[in-house]
Amino acid sequence: MRFSPKRLPSVLALLAVPFAVACSGGGGGTGGSAGVGQFKVLNTNLEQGLVWELNRPIRVEFNHALDPSSISFSSVTIRPLDQTLQGRPVTGSFELEPGSGNRVLVFRPTCPTNSGNDNGGLVPGGYLYEFNLPTQQHFGITVLRDTAGRPLSLGLNRRFRTPNPPGQPLFLDPSPAPPSFAGVEWPAGLNLYTAPDPLIRILIDQPIDGGADNLSTDNVFLLYAAGEIGTTGENDFPDANLLPGRLVLGANCTATGAELLFQISGLLPANRRLRLVMENTFRDLAGQTNVARLQWSPDHETPSLGDLYDDPTWQESELAVDEYRETFDSSLRVAGSEELSLPPAEVADGKVTAGFDFPGRFVSEDADVLVDGDMEIFTDGNTVFTDSNGKTFTVQNGVLYVDDFRVMPGRRLRGRGRSPLVIYATGNVTIEGTLDASGNHSHWPTSLNSPQFPEGGALGECGGGQGGDASQITTAETPRGEAGDGPFGLLLAGGGGGEGGFNQEENLANRSSGGVGVVQDQKYKDGRLIVGGGAGGTFTMLVNPSIVWTLWTGVEDPPDFDNAGPDHNESKHPGFNEAAVRGGENGMRGSSFESRGPFQTGWPEGVYGMEDESVDTIAYDGSTTDPAGFNSITWQNVFIDPGSMTQQQIDGDPTAGPDAGITNRTIFSFDPAQPEASTRNDFWGRRVNQDGTVTVGELLAPWAGYGGGAGGDMEVLRRTDPVSGTLRPIRDLYPDVPFRTNSTWYYKGAPGGGGAGQLLILAIGTIKIGAGALIKANGGIGHGAESDIYTYNQVSGSGGGSGGHIVIHSASKLDLSAIDLGSASNAGQVPNLTPKELVQALGGRRGWSASDLSTTQIGSRDGNGDYMIGRGGAGGPGLITWMVPNPLENIVWNNRSRAGIDQYIRQGDGSLDPDKLEFVLDLYSAPKPFALIPFFSSTSQAQSTWIDTGLASLRLDPQGLGQYPDWSNSVLRFQGVNADGDVLRSGGRVTPLGNVASGSTGAVSFGAFELNIPGASSYFAASFLRTPGVLLGYEVVPRAEQASAAGFEIVAAEFDRAADSLRLTTRTSDGPMSLAVGSTWAVRAKFFRVETSGLKDGLPNSTNLVIEFQGADDPDDLGTIEPGPNDWTADLSLLRGKRFVRWRMTFDLDNQDIGVTLNSPRPSVDYLKIPFVW
Repeated sequence: MRFSPKRLPSVLALLAVPFAVACSGGGGGTGGSAGVGQFKVLNTNLEQGLVWELNRPIRVEFNHALDPSSISFSSVTIRPLDQTLQGRPVTGSFELEPGSGNRVLVFRPTCPTNSGNDNGGLVPGGYLYEFNLPTQQHFGITVLRDTAGRPLSLGLNRRFRTPNPPGQPLFLDPSPAPPSFAGVEWPAGLNLYTAPDPLIRILIDQPIDGGADNLSTDNVFLLYAAGEIGTTGENDFPDANLLPGRLVLGANCTATGAELLFQISGLLPANRRLRLVMENTFRDLAGQTNVARLQWSPDHETPSLGDLYDDPTWQESELAVDEYRETFDSSLRVAGSEELSLPPAEVADGKVTAGFDFPGRFVSEDADVLVDGDMEIFTDGNTVFTDSNGKTFTVQNGVLYVDDFRVMPGRRLRGRGRSPLVIYATGNVTIEGTLDASGNHSHWPTSLNSPQFPEGGALGECGGGQGGDASQITTAETPRGEAGDGPFGLLLAGGGGGEGGFNQEENLANRSSGGVGVVQDQKYKDGRLIVGGGAGGTFTMLVNPSIVWTLWTGVEDPPDFDNAGPDHNESKHPGFNEAAVRGGENGMRGSSFESRGPFQTGWPEGVYGMEDESVDTIAYDGSTTDPAGFNSITWQNVFIDPGSMTQQQIDGDPTAGPDAGITNRTIFSFDPAQPEASTRNDFWGRRVNQDGTVTVGELLAPWAGYGGGAGGDMEVLRRTDPVSGTLRPIRDLYPDVPFRTNSTWYYKGAPGGGGAGQLLILAIGTIKIGAGALIKANGGIGHGAESDIYTYNQVSGSGGGSGGHIVIHSASKLDLSAIDLGSASNAGQVPNLTPKELVQALGGRRGWSASDLSTTQIGSRDGNGDYMIGRGGAGGPGLITWMVPNPLENIVWNNRSRAGIDQYIRQGDGSLDPDKLEFVLDLYSAPKPFALIPFFSSTSQAQSTWIDTGLASLRLDPQGLGQYPDWSNSVLRFQGVNADGDVLRSGGRVTPLGNVASGSTGAVSFGAFELNIPGASSYFAASFLRTPGVLLGYEVVPRAEQASAAGFEIVAAEFDRAADSLRLTTRTSDGPMSLAVGSTWAVRAKFFRVETSGLKDGLPNSTNLVIEFQGADDPDDLGTIEPGPNDWTADLSLLRGKRFVRWRMTFDLDNQDIGVTLNSPRPSVDYLKIPFVW
C-alpha cells in the first residue's frame, strides 16, 4: 500500500476502550512519573452547570501519571440524569493527551451521524448529565489508579447540560476554516477479486457532519482519467467518470478530525490516474462548507498490468483474468430470503447446504394419530391425547408430533386451550372430517334482570382472544360493554363494547292511535330500549365474507328469527357496499327514536347514553308523528333507511346517545385509500408475485383471532316520585344510587364472541383433504342481549370474534382430488366452478338487536341487517395460507377440473400465475387465501447479491460495446453444469473436469500438503501464473494416470517469477498427498465443491443441484438484466459485457420423486468460483 506524503500522524496513546458505559477496557503504555503522595485531580475544563457541546472533549488533569489499564467507563462514569434518557449509555473514547506525561485524560464523546444529531454520545435538548470520578472511599467501586497503583483519593463530580437548539450551538467548531483533505491512503493494486484491496482511506482535518445527506458520493468522490497514462486524456477528469463505490464514516471527532473510507466497487482501471474531489456542499460538524470544489494533490496512479504482474512479457493487447470466489464464510454476499422463490438453503460453517428447516422432530413410523370419533385436544401445558386406536401422545403447549395424522369422515377433532394447535407430521396428513380451532359462540344472558351476575365473554380457543364481558360491573350500571381480548391474552385488544343506555318506565310503550287517544305498542317500546352494539374483532383487513355468508347453521341460525344468511340483503339495502367492509365491523348505535322531543309531555325522549347522559339528536329513527300506519320501511323493514337519510343521520352523534362499539385496529398496516394494495402482504411468510418478485409478509410469527365486544346494557328507571307522584328529571336518577333504587328493569347485554385460534398443519408428506372435510378457525358469533319479551326483542347485539390463522403446509404434495368443484376442461370454464369452501377462517356473525322490529329477511324477523340499530358487528376474517413447493406439479386437482385449472393457473410462458392460483384456492377457502412459499420443502435456494466488476470493461471495451467482462471466454470460464444448470455427475459423484496442467511426478516435489513445481511456465498457461489466485479451489491430482484418482483442493498458490516456481498448498481436511503420489501429477479445474453426508464430490441420484446466473448493466434497471428479471441461465455467454452478475443455486432432495424424509441426504457447496476475462 502506498501512502500520501501529507498523511497525518497517528493519534498517540489512543486507548482501545469499548464504546459502552457498562463495558470496561484499557491498555496502552505507562509513561510518565508516578509522583509521590496521594493521587488526585488537579483541574478540569468541565465547570459545574455548563452547557456542553456534543463534540467537546472533557479534559481532566491529575497530579500523577495515570495507569492506562485503570481507565474505563467504570472508573470514569458519565450518565444522563433526566428520566427520559435513563438506560441510554454515553459513548465515546478515552485518550491520554500527548505531551502530558500521561497526567491528562481526555474523553471525546461520539459524534452523531443522523439528521437529528441524537445518535451520538450525548443527546441534544438541554438534558442534564453527570461526570463523576469515584475515589477509594467508594467501597466496591472501580477507580482510576496512578502508575504506582495508588487509587484516586480526591475525585471529581460535575453536572452539565447538552445544548438546546436553536438558541444554543450544538457543536464546538475546532477550526474556523471549512473542511479540507489532510491525507489519503491509496490501494497498491487494482482491487482484483483474487487480490482484494478495496479501501481508500481519506483523512479530513476536522470533524464532519456524519449525516447521510452529507456523507455521500455526491459530496466526496473519485474521478478516473479519460485516458491511460501516457495517452491523450491522461489528465482529463470528466465529471461523468465517477469511480464506483460508496463512502462510509470510519471515525469522527478524533484528535485529528475525521476519517472517511471509500469502499471501491469492483476493479480499478489499470494504468490511469484517480482524482479525489470534495464538493463545495460537503459540511464540517459546524455546517461550514468551502466556496469552491477542492481536490487532493497529487492524483493517484494505478499500476499497469505489466507492473502488477511483474511480467516483462505482458502485452497490453492480451486478455487478463480474474475470478469472484464465494466461500460462504459469512452471508454478507448472500441475498436474503426475500429474494428467493423457494425456501432458503442454509448458509453456515463455511458452506451452503440444502435447506430443510422442518420445525418438528423425528418420531417413529408408528406414531400415527387416528381420529374416528368426536374428540377434543387440549393445548395448555403438557397434556396427553389418546387417539381412536388407544395410542397416547404428549401434547406440549398445543404442539403434537406425529408421523401420519388422519381425521375420518364425519368425525371431529376440537382444539381447546390458550395455546395454538400445531401438528407436525413427518408422514402424511388426511383430513376427511372436521378439524376445528374456532372461537366459542356468544350466548343469551344467563339470568334476566340480574346485573349482579356478569355475563362472561365467550372463550377464544387455540390462542384466540376472549370475547368481552357484558354487564361486568355488578354493583352499579355498566356504562359500556367490555372490549374483547386480543390473541394470547392481550387484554381488551379486540372489538370494542357497545355503550349502555337508560330510559324512563312511564309511557314506554305509548304511541298515538293516529287519531285521538293512545295505544300500547310493543314495537314502540322496543324502539325506546335499543342501545349500542358491540364491535366485531379485527385480525386481517381482507373483505369480510361473514355478512354475505349463507351457510350459518345450528346456534348460528336461531329458529325464532333470521335465517342461514346472508345478513346483507341486497334487495333491502342496495346502497350498502358489502365489498367495502374490511376487517371487523363496528357495532351500530342505539336508538334515537323521538330524541328530538317527546310526542307528549311525560313521554320518553330518545335513549340516553350512560357515558354522556344525553340523547342523540343528529341521528333520526322516526317518531310517532310519522305517517299513519307506523310500519313504513323507515320504521320496520330497515329501521334506518340510507335512501332517505344522510350518512350523518345514519351514524349519529359521535358521543351523544348510546354509541356503538368500535372495532380494534388491525395488527397489519392499512391504508383505507388503497385497501387492495394494503393487504397484499398481510400474511406470515413469503409470496411469489406475478412478476416474479417476492413479497415478505408483515407477520413475524403466526397469529390468532380477536374477541368481539359485548353489547350495551339498558336500564329502565321510574321517574315518578313515590311521595309526590310528580315526574323527576331522568338525569337526576342516573346513576341509580344506591343501585336498583329506581331501576325497574335492567336488561343485560350479550357477551362478545370468542376469537378463533391458530391452527398449523405442517407435514413433510402429502396433505389430503376429503370431500366431506372441514378445517376451520372461525370466530364465535355475536348474540342478542336480554330481550324485553320473548327472545326477539333484544336491547343490543354483541360483536363476533374474528377468524383465526390457518396454515396448510406440505413439503411434498397437496391432494384435493376428492373435492369436486364441477367440470372445467379449459381455463375459460374455471370461473364457473362451484365453491366448496372447506377451509374456513370466518369472523363470527353479527349479534341481533330488536329482531321483532326488522323484517329485512322477507317473511321473518331479523335484527342484524346492515343498518339495524343496536346490532353487533361481524367479526373480521382470519388468515388462510396454503404452502406447497411447486403448485404446478405438487397440487392434485379433481379429475373433472384438473385440465382447466392447470391451464388457468399458468401464465403465457407456462410459469405459475400466483394470482390465478389464489383464485382457484379461494374456491376451497373463506376468506380468500394466500399461496405462499413453504418454510421447508424438498427444494431450497441460495442466491447471491449482485457482484460488481466495477471498471473491468474499461480496459478492452472503453466504448462500452458489451464485449467485456467476458464470462465464457475459452481462456477461463465456469464449467461443471449442463445447459440447464444441473451439476454434471455420474454414479452419484460430481463429474471431474479436465486438467489445466500435468507432468511427471519426478520433476516436482510433493510434501504432505504442498506441491512445488519448478519450471511452472512450461506447464501452465500464462494467465494462471499472472493471477495464481484463480487456482484456488482447483485440485492437485498426485496420481493422474488413474482416471478415478483423488484430488486435493488448492487453498493457496504462490508464483515466484524470478525462479519460475509455483508452490501449491492443499486443504488439510483432504488428507496428505504424499501417500497418493503416482507417476503423473495434474492440476484439475474445479469451480465448486459439493459434499453430501461428508462425502467429497458426493451428489446422490436422489438429489440434484442446479447452478444458474443473471447479468446486468445496472441491477436497478430491470431492462438490462439478462436473460430477464425473473429468468436465469447456465449459458454465461448470454452475460457477455454485463458489469454485474449474480448466481443462484437450487437444491432438490427429491430428484426421483419418491418423497423426502428427515433422513434424506442434503448436499452442500463449500465454495463457488465465477471467472471472467477482462
